[in-house]
Amino acid sequence: AEDHSATVNIHASLTNNIVKCQFDPVDTTVNLKGKIGDFPIEGENAKAPTKIAYHISDSCDINTFALQLRGIHGSTGGTILVNSDESEVGARGIGVGVYDSNLSPMQVNSVIAIPPTISARYINVELARFKNQLLKPGYISSALTIDIVHL
Repeated sequence: AEDHSATVNIHASLTNNIVKCQFDPVDTTVNLKGKIGDFPIEGENAKAPTKIAYHISDSCDINTFALQLRGIHGSTGGTILVNSDESEVGARGIGVGVYDSNLSPMQVNSVIAIPPTISARYINVELARFKNQLLKPGYISSALTIDIVHL
C-alpha cells in the first residue's frame, strides 16, 4: 500500500451573537467657565460641576457592558484632563476634573459600571486646579473619550 497525503481547505464564517450596545451623549461639547479660586484642587470633590448626561441603547445588558473613560490626564492621581491649549492665551495649572455622581474624583483611563437607573447616567466635569502648579487664567481645551466595553 502507498501513502497518499491530501489537503483539506477549510473556510469558515464567524459572527458575533453579542447584542450591540450604543453610547450616546446628550451633548458632544461642554463649555466650562469660572474663577480660578472657585475650582476644586486635585483630589477634592467637585463643587459646582456640569453634568454630561448619556443614553445607553435599550438592547444593552448593563451587567455585561461598562464604560471606559479615555483621555490625557496631567495629574498624579489621574483624575484631571490636561489642558491641550498650549498657546500664549492658554491657561496653566488648570484642567478638567472628571467626577462621579457623588462628586468624587474619577480616574481617567478607567472602566466604570453603567448605573442601573436612567436618571443616574451622567458624568460630572468641572475645571480643577493641579496641585503645586502655578496658575494662569486663559483658555482650556480637553477631550474625554467614552467607549462601551464588553466585560
